[in-house]
Amino acid sequence: MRGLRRAASSPVREAGDPYRERLEFELKTIIDMGVRRVFPDCRRTSSSGPSAQGIPVGPGRGSGAGSVVAWSLTITDLDPLRFGLLFERFLNPERVSMPDFDIDFCQERRDEVIRYVQEKYGRDRVAQIITFGKLQARAVLRDVGRVLGMPYGQVDRLCKLVPNNPAHPVTLEQAIAGEPLLQQQRDGDETVARLMTIALKLEGLYRHASTHAAGVVIGDRPLAELVPLYRDPRSDMPVTQFNMKWVELAGLVKFDFLGLKTLGRIAAGGRAARRAGRAARPRAAGRSTMPRPTN
Repeated sequence: MRGLRRAASSPVREAGDPYRERLEFELKTIIDMGVRRVFPDCRRTSSSGPSAQGIPVGPGRGSGAGSVVAWSLTITDLDPLRFGLLFERFLNPERVSMPDFDIDFCQERRDEVIRYVQEKYGRDRVAQIITFGKLQARAVLRDVGRVLGMPYGQVDRLCKLVPNNPAHPVTLEQAIAGEPLLQQQRDGDETVARLMTIALKLEGLYRHASTHAAGVVIGDRPLAELVPLYRDPRSDMPVTQFNMKWVELAGLVKFDFLGLKTLGRIAAGGRAARRAGRAARPRAAGRSTMPRPTN
């Protein structure tokens, strides 16, 4: 309970039954699900390490902010009971899945956090996560058109007839069915018809490998013993050949180290205020409120 007393900001919370009951429930769930190691690891990579080096760290984000255990360990800086956050969104015995902490760091110093983790756990035990880019409707038309030696302008005009909606991508089949001009081009030009026939077969296949923007995995042994790895020629850090979904099924815990420009701006504002001679004391999110403006 020492961590909970430290996190609580009033005697009422310190002795409050709801906090004790919630803490005991969470600890039982964490132990029963066998994920105890995640929390000290996360504390080292969020509050104790980077914070000690002066790297701005966010107060908490995502489902992990609903954990009283995380709050007690200062992984997050939000009181879950005060804000009505549910622990079950983070860990639920009825939906077995590995916990996933999202941690915000100053974007300019995010690379320092990753280097700290590598030095702390060993370079062979830390890796980023692969992502795969797929051949979607426009991309597959461009790639197939290039291989067939079609003029760039012709392929470009066809691609622009395909709706561009990143949130809900349209398949090539749907685009052809909904755009009479595409049908007209297909029916009036054998080369275009061949392009669309091949593109329809290739659409959805993986086109290239990339690296997850924020995901990092940490192993309790060299990762080469657990998952296949590859190295991006643009980076000296290994990358798992399993994507985010399969990394979790392999038993690895994923941490999202997110770079947030806002944290850097807040820190810069604090430094500027101190230089101007004003006492700018950072406030912990969730434990204090900004003063109301006075008329």
